[in-house]
Formats: sequence, C-alpha cells, structure tokens
Amino acid sequence: MAEYAELNKVLDLDKLPDQMALLRWSKELPSASAQDPLGLNLRVSARLAAELLHCITSITPRARYYAFFPWAIEDYAKSEKGKMSDRGLITGVVVRERAMVLGAVLHHKGQACEGGALGGSNKASTIATALPKDDYDLEAWLHLDSPQGQLGAAYQASLVNLGLFETAKAEMNEEVDLETNMLGQNQAEVDLSRLSARGKKLAAAFRESIKNTDYLSNSWSSKSVVDREVLIEFGSKAGLCEINDPLASDRRILTEVFFSCDRENAESAHHTRRMSLLLVLECVRKCEELGVQFSQEVFSELIYLGEVSESGQDGEGFPVKLPEELVDISKRWRVFYFHSNLAMALQSILVSVVRVVRDHEGGIAKSHLLDQYDGKVISARLSDVLDRDFGDDFMAMTPAQTLKAAGWDMEEHPPIHPETIVGAVATGKLNEHQIAEVLLNKNEVNGMGGIGLSALLLFVAVLRYQGQMGSRYDNWYRNHVSDPTSDISLSGLCDWLDNFEGHWWEKSNREVLSSIVWKYIIIQHQRMSYDRGFGGSSALFHLDGTIIVGTGADYTDPRPENARLPSAVQILVDLGLLERDDEKQVAMTSVGLLWLNTQLKKGEGK
Repeated sequence: MAEYAELNKVLDLDKLPDQMALLRWSKELPSASAQDPLGLNLRVSARLAAELLHCITSITPRARYYAFFPWAIEDYAKSEKGKMSDRGLITGVVVRERAMVLGAVLHHKGQACEGGALGGSNKASTIATALPKDDYDLEAWLHLDSPQGQLGAAYQASLVNLGLFETAKAEMNEEVDLETNMLGQNQAEVDLSRLSARGKKLAAAFRESIKNTDYLSNSWSSKSVVDREVLIEFGSKAGLCEINDPLASDRRILTEVFFSCDRENAESAHHTRRMSLLLVLECVRKCEELGVQFSQEVFSELIYLGEVSESGQDGEGFPVKLPEELVDISKRWRVFYFHSNLAMALQSILVSVVRVVRDHEGGIAKSHLLDQYDGKVISARLSDVLDRDFGDDFMAMTPAQTLKAAGWDMEEHPPIHPETIVGAVATGKLNEHQIAEVLLNKNEVNGMGGIGLSALLLFVAVLRYQGQMGSRYDNWYRNHVSDPTSDISLSGLCDWLDNFEGHWWEKSNREVLSSIVWKYIIIQHQRMSYDRGFGGSSALFHLDGTIIVGTGADYTDPRPENARLPSAVQILVDLGLLERDDEKQVAMTSVGLLWLNTQLKKGEGK
C-alpha cells in the first residue's frame, strides 16, 4: 500500500524457551517467489519473526485498528444486527471503517493520519479534495480492493491471535502474500461475531474515546449515507493519530494488551512479543545515551554485535550492555539476525549465479559453472574494496585463508573448538555488517567480486555462530525448521559443512562454493520454483538434467527483510512510548521511559 511504503521510507529500510511449542498455522507458509527465490524469508525467517513479534505484522503497523475493529463488531451487534436495516456483519464493519477513514482524511483536510497506513486514505483524499458534498454513501464507496476492508486484508489474523474472539481455538497464519501485500487466501474460518473479554475491553475503551460524537450518539453508525460534518467530527476522534489525544481511552488498554499485562504465561508467544517491545524501547534509550540515531540497521548491529557505530563511521563501535532481563530475548533476536546474514550471503551468491546463467542462452553445465569466475579478479577486487590482502587467486584459497585475510585466524579459532572464539570480536576482524555494507551500498553484489564477498560473509557468519551460539538458542532455532529439505537454516548449513570429508575450511573455496551453489542455490531455487508451479514467473532458471538454463528473469537485490520491526516501532509511537521529531527520527518519550523502567523492575519484564 502506498501509505505503508511511506512508513518504510521513514524507517530507512534500505539501509520460546526451548520447550515452547511452535505456533499453529491454519495452512502452510507460502512458497518462495521472485522476491524470495530461496525461501529464506517466507519460511524459517517468517516463523522466527512471527514468534518474536507475535500479532504485529508488516501490514498491521497501527495500534488503533486493534481497538477500532472490536468496537465496530460490537457496535454492529448492538445497533444493527437482526433489524430491518441489518447489512450483515462484514458490510456493517466495513462501512464503519469507511466512516473512520473518510472522516479522518476530511478532518485532516485531505491528508492521511500522521504515521500513514490508513487503509483507503488515497481514495479518501481524492474525495476530500473534490467539490464538497453534503453527505456520502459509504456502502457504495470502495475504499480498498478487499471487500472486507482492512479487517480481511490485514488485521484479522492478528486480532484472532491476540485473543480478541471467544471462538477462535487455533492460531491463524499472519504472513503476508508478497504479490498482493495482503493476508494470504484460504484463511481458516473464524466466527468474528463473539468478542472475548479482552476484545470487549478494547471495544469499550474505543467507544469511550468516541462517545460524544454525533456518529455514535445519534445512530449514524447503522446508516450507509452519512453527513459530511458528522464524518469530520467522527474522524477527529476515531482517526489513527487521534489516539494521541489525552482523552483517548483506548491507548492505555492497547498498551496493556500489546505488552501482555493481562496474561500470566511467561512461556507464550505473547510474552515473547512483550519482551521484544521492551527490547526495542531499551535499544532506543541506549542509542540516545550514545548520541546515535535509532534505525532498523542500528538495532540489528546492536543486537548482533553488541555494539553501535556512529552514523557513517567505520571501525569499532560503542559497546552496549543490555539489562539482564533482556538478555534472553536479545539472544533470540540474535538468532534472527544470524539467519538474516545467511539469507544475505546465499541470496548474494544467487545474484552472481543469475548473472552468469543469463549470459548462456543454451544453459551451462553444473561442472562448468564455477569456471565462469576468475579467482584472480575476485582476489584483486576483494583486496581493493576491503583494503586487505586476499592473495592471488580466491578460488584456489581455502576458507581458512580467506577468513585469516579478514582477521579471523582459524588456527586460533577453529570451528571444532567453538569455545575458543566466544566473544572473539576484536580489532581487525571484518564483521558481517561491514561486508554487507560493501555488498549493498557499494553495489559490489552485482560486480566481479560479489561471489567472493558473499562467500566471506557466509564463512564469518558460520564461524561466529558455531563459536557464540550455545545449544539452548541453537535448539530454539532448529525448532523453527519444519522441513529440513526445504527450510534452509544456519544450523543446518553448519551440520552439512561439518559432514564434509575432512575439514571444510581446508578445502579450496572453489570446492566449497561449488557444493554450496549446487545444494543451496540451484537445487533450492528449483525446489521453491516447483512449489509455486514450475515455469511460473518466479523461476530465475530451471534444470535440464545438470544443465542450468536461465529464464531471462533477473535478480539484483539480495537484501533480507525484517518486515515486522517497522510496524512494532510505529505501534510504540502510537502508544505514546516513542515519538518522532521533525526529521522523523525516533526518540523515547517520558512516558516510554517510565513504562520501560516500571516493566523491567517487575523482573524478566513481567
């Protein structure tokens, strides 16, 4: 949606305890597409993210919808259901949503609510800036392509999983269809007519926030044609950004629900979401103390490396120590970022492979694929862009030699003795963020050294993972692998490398890369393409025996996603715990600081 794209720009996206059961899905996660050609984002990564930020997805970034829809459902039941004018539950809810959307845009004189993601605001702006009308037929107006509005397009699964309905017994799949940017089809049928106690509490809080509006007090909510002035008044109280009004009763209740204050179970995904939100707040506080602007990139660096670099500066960053209460959740997020580095490395290798295959119209044999890379050129390029000596022929070097050139001495820190590299992030060692920076921001991923940088990124991530991730969090990671054949994970790749005949780091880069490219790039993409229907638009190449034949499609951006984090940040802004300055940078509010300190004092964030 255009509104959410703006949110991504603002957030600068370019730049279970072990015994916990996995979430129950109503259907399988979608197969890979051209946007996820190796299944690295929609499978294991999606499952990790779905637990870390349960009920907060890439398309549910506004807190107020979580109170608005329970109110709309309850108001329909009280004022419309069973009467002659009954429009049905879905139509009744959608018309109320349209009243909120159009009312908010009219109130803001043609603009969407601050923070964006007001579904249908573009069409509402067109109406608001046209010649004014006395009233509007909301049942006839189509504000979104989805006939169920934002409820069906985005929020239904999150509301169900948050426990706002009595009859929902199983988790719904929260994942987003990459092609439509809406919830996937074939969702499990859920009775939305019966709110739970939690849902009724949110509905009552929202009703209190709008109680003095003509729209509510004079039964306009049960009508399809609504006066313009009634809509404007309603939008001034019901809009997404109007949650910041001191008289808005729903913000406090929403805060308690998102932070799972009304639940006792500390071994649920809801508790994990609570701890993730507290972790984000703490990281914002740490950034402010260090004078660093918080961003998605900074969050990943802080969690993954335990340090924060000054904006635009190379070299060592400021070390960051998190409160003991947040260590466990930070380690789970670290697993997520290990997986992201795996995705970045393998997808970057894929970029290079697609470029090679594209230049061979008749296809290229498996045995000749690595012949297309000039090891001397790769070494020269890596030496130039990383200011290190990467020898004369990258393909003839071993991973151990490659890592040593990057500052990681395998003789001191061999993977078979991982305890020797715990905390081994010392001066002179290139880290994954630095390598990814060169790949992406200097566009080396599409250049001659791309496959070499990608391999180096992978080697460093493997070495760090084997040395710094204990069995508890490795097991948690493995629990999110449903199908070892299709679900790629860093744990699985480490197991596979350990099964090499002899030590993998003593083989040539050519031998190791040849095996990685075949198993994790060629075969994996073939498998993902078949999952979607062979020959579809998602396939970048296909196999004819051991001949790799390109389809003419291109793939140039290997960037992995953390699609839920921007939504979590926006929700914290909506709740008044964070705020944005005039330059749209995130900062802690006094309310947020008090909330964070209070929650951490409860022990384990509970």
